[in-house]
Amino acid sequence: MLASVLRVTGASLNDWKVNYEPVKDRYKAGVEEFKKGNMLGFAKLLYSRAFYPDNNSNYEERKGLHNDILGLPKENLDEYTKIAVDMAEKQS
Repeated sequence: MLASVLRVTGASLNDWKVNYEPVKDRYKAGVEEFKKGNMLGFAKLLYSRAFYPDNNSNYEERKGLHNDILGLPKENLDEYTKIAVDMAEKQS
């Protein structure tokens, strides 16, 4: 997703402050926050799980998509990233 933001905005990685954290640590922190009633902890654990090394959350890579069978177009990440960036800029 960050690569898409960089493409859409023309920014470089040097324009961003990126923090790195082991995914398992982030997941555990999310679980603990959620147990204490912090709903943001749920988002943290949910999204961090997508980056586990087992790649289990990448359904398209593991099983493939059925967009053609269902008559659905293949989505373009940059197209929707641009929409999100434009929305965020309008709100600021």
